[in-house]
Amino acid sequence: MNVIGFIFIFILLNFNLLGSETYKIYDSKDGRIEELSGDWEFHCEEFSSTTESDKEIKIISIPSSWRDSECNGEILSAKGKFRYRIIIKGETREKGLSLFLPVAGTSMIAYWNGRLVHSAGDFLNGQPGFKPATVPISFEENNELIIDVANYDDRFGGLWYAPIIGKTTELRSIRRTRLVIDLFLSGLLFFFGIYTLLVFINIRNSLFLLIGLFSLGISFRNMVEGERIFHIIFSTDWWYTLIAIAHLSIYLSFPFLYIFIKALFKIKKWRWWEIIPMGVIILYSLLVLFTKPTFYTEFLNYAMFSLFTMVIILLVFTIRATIKGQSNAKYILLGMFFLVCAGIHDAVRFASFSYSFELVPIGLLAFVFMNIFVIERRERKLSVITEKLEHRLNEKLDTVKKLVPKSAFKFIESSISIEDLEDIKNYDSFKFTTMFADLRGFTKISETRSPEEVLLFINNFLKRIVPPILAEGGHILEYQGDGILVYFTTGAETCLIASIEMQKALRDAISKQELPDLEMGIALHAGKGVFTLLGNEKRAEPVLVSPAISEVQDLEMACAKFSLPIVFSVGFYECLGLEAMSESRYVGNLGKTHIYSLKENLV
Repeated sequence: MNVIGFIFIFILLNFNLLGSETYKIYDSKDGRIEELSGDWEFHCEEFSSTTESDKEIKIISIPSSWRDSECNGEILSAKGKFRYRIIIKGETREKGLSLFLPVAGTSMIAYWNGRLVHSAGDFLNGQPGFKPATVPISFEENNELIIDVANYDDRFGGLWYAPIIGKTTELRSIRRTRLVIDLFLSGLLFFFGIYTLLVFINIRNSLFLLIGLFSLGISFRNMVEGERIFHIIFSTDWWYTLIAIAHLSIYLSFPFLYIFIKALFKIKKWRWWEIIPMGVIILYSLLVLFTKPTFYTEFLNYAMFSLFTMVIILLVFTIRATIKGQSNAKYILLGMFFLVCAGIHDAVRFASFSYSFELVPIGLLAFVFMNIFVIERRERKLSVITEKLEHRLNEKLDTVKKLVPKSAFKFIESSISIEDLEDIKNYDSFKFTTMFADLRGFTKISETRSPEEVLLFINNFLKRIVPPILAEGGHILEYQGDGILVYFTTGAETCLIASIEMQKALRDAISKQELPDLEMGIALHAGKGVFTLLGNEKRAEPVLVSPAISEVQDLEMACAKFSLPIVFSVGFYECLGLEAMSESRYVGNLGKTHIYSLKENLV
């Protein structure tokens, strides 16, 4: 069957065509690059099914599609096999010229002066294929170029781009340049995509994820649509997949860009005029994934209109953010300007298939670069702020570490929620000794002085008594005006030593007339407790929970009752070592509590 078809085609190629010839004049000696666009003969009936004499020959402008053209009173559909023919006239030149044959939809066979020079796909058996080629030709005074095009799976069949004629060296140089530029731009976009995805994995910033997915999508677009690198690499069996990639690379990746811009400018609300075009694009992407090109390309215009609508919306968002002075908006606007200019350039030059490379890939690269620059700049600013906050937090933690034991930091440094911390059974209790010190007679002084003088007095008082506490490893739980609540995890003896040194520091300040002549009572106690968080999810503080905290404050009243500077409970007494116990004595009861003090006034 294939042999019969080829014989039939060969007979047709050598049969004198009816009607007047459509021709183009070309200066073959000069050999300049020139597109063979313009009027061609179009044989609008499938030549494989009718005799040559029955054909209707029409004049059609190239590049174009035959879809919706009229043939013998009927409108042609997208599918079919049709012939394009043109005569190129000029001076004879045997060597040095070539013909660049771009893709046609969806397979083609090209003949130059009756000789087969190129084929893409399986023309007779319905196998599509995109395969451009540069073929050397010998130029005569009258040259016949015939291109037979068959369409199987595209909504527009035809010569989508005009062939180009020119010097072989120049044409091949241009194609190499285009190929290198496309590979370079696609590689950069692919690199940007992978880079931003890796950054996302590292820092979990969703902006990097969104722009990374968009970058990968448009890098595939360049591979398929630019110099059709994927079509060169893969066989025609991949045709359906490559066409799907060409559509999805823009329409499936664009929603990621849209969400990225909204997130960057913190636009949370979605309106109906955003949801509708976004929905159309998503539905079209699903059609591309699950249907054939002959079906989903019928809806391409809706997707293109929706895409254009969303581009306008993003442009409005960006302009509005720039006017408001929103950080980095001007850089996004500059990237959009590059992309719009590139799109206008390529749209104007599309019909003539210029041999110069497309600007849209460069515009996309500039746009992606600007977006990555913006989020990198934003991330660096956040990093600086975070470092400052971490530095301040570390300073605070260093201070807190001096005030609370290590057991408290499993609450402070963990990410446990307030709800989990409410169950204090999950945490081990620890033994400690506690101290409460309070000035006697301070109330009368505070009543006769201004608030500023009272504050100055308290700070001067604390300046003397706090250093002995810290020197012995004490942790301050709370300041209570003229009182101070402290606990120790270093043992009862260090707690007792700190209380003695505190009394000495106070007496020394009084003797130097740095403080009024006041007495300070210090109560010492021992107990067990746990650290937990007190508060709610908005504010919580680590606190020591123990009955000993309230008991030691009640115990301090024994100082006034027995006129002693330091008193301690029987529990504290039992925690002392033998040497310290020998220096202690029982002095009486406060309620049911046995009170101890020192044998001698060591203060």
